[in-house]
Amino acid sequence: MPPEEIPSPRKYWREHTVAQIAGRLFGGTGRVLMHGFGLIGYYKYVVIFSVTAAVLVLRDRSQSLGVLRPLAFPAIFSGAFFGIYLLMFGWWEPISNASRYPLSLFLPVMFVTSQLIVRLGKTGHIALGEKRRAFPPVFAIVIVCLSLFDVVVEGTRLYNAEAQVRSLRENGVVFSTADSYSDWRRPIDSEPRLDTIPLL
Repeated sequence: MPPEEIPSPRKYWREHTVAQIAGRLFGGTGRVLMHGFGLIGYYKYVVIFSVTAAVLVLRDRSQSLGVLRPLAFPAIFSGAFFGIYLLMFGWWEPISNASRYPLSLFLPVMFVTSQLIVRLGKTGHIALGEKRRAFPPVFAIVIVCLSLFDVVVEGTRLYNAEAQVRSLRENGVVFSTADSYSDWRRPIDSEPRLDTIPLL
């Protein structure tokens, strides 16, 4: 490769405008949030926990400041951690938008938001009929019920996908990959058949 065609930060800066660079950075970040996370089945938990934590923070700002003040460094670190990584994934998005990149932030997001919910929700209550219930146990019950629903739905999808795979194997369906044929370790026919169907 000629030296002038070797990729480098200086070459990229010379060949792109500030608007193009900003569009790639922030546009890619937006697509990561809307598309990358959206492909992940756990995305709804990120939304539920994040929105719940935000509501609790805004509900009583003085209490929130009292809880967060002793945790100033972890709070700043967490905000910087998520912000920097999302921007990095956004910059990389035009090259690869695989969901495994934002998925790496799932557990940290759940840990931070759950800590906020536990610490700020201690004094919260929810009215259920004529009774007032403490917020943390009610929230936990809702999440457990949603998780059980997910187990049933995703388990059904996986079972159906496995049934389709078994049907393909029984019919000797041949898949073409990398210019070679594979028919689930069965002898290749003289005229192999290539079928493609959605597994999910």
